[in-house]
Amino acid sequence: MTTQFPASGLDSFTNPTGTDAVATEIGGRTHSEMHADVNDAIEAIEAKVGVDGSAVTSSHDYKLSEVTSTDKAVGKTASQTLTNKTLTAPIISTGLTASGSASNDFSGSTGTFKTSTGAVTIGGGAAAISATSSGRSTAAVLTPPLSAPGCSRCSSTR
Repeated sequence: MTTQFPASGLDSFTNPTGTDAVATEIGGRTHSEMHADVNDAIEAIEAKVGVDGSAVTSSHDYKLSEVTSTDKAVGKTASQTLTNKTLTAPIISTGLTASGSASNDFSGSTGTFKTSTGAVTIGGGAAAISATSSGRSTAAVLTPPLSAPGCSRCSSTR
């Protein structure tokens, strides 16, 4: 019997006792079949684990090659803090919440910033932009209003 691991299951081996004769079948296997089956299973485990620096994409060594020193692999559904990571195509399905005093820097973004309501607040109240759309017209309000020094149309009392 060849190994079932890892494709279709785990192998089951019956351990011989010290009093079993070499010619005695153990678990339905002859002595030589037992060696062949155990060898096949070990080779399958080695292929799954992979050698150091493996380029085989299905091996554990390849999949965990970036986990070094005290790093841990990131869990797919775990709640974890990531440091110094770049997400190239993230989809945030439950909304984005920032905490702490660090600022969010979007200066490298050349894309469009969209919200479902169209309302955007920038600067925590120092400047707020809100837009409402009705039919074909869109109204935008900038708070506080901008005024340009020396402009006859701008006034500081607006």
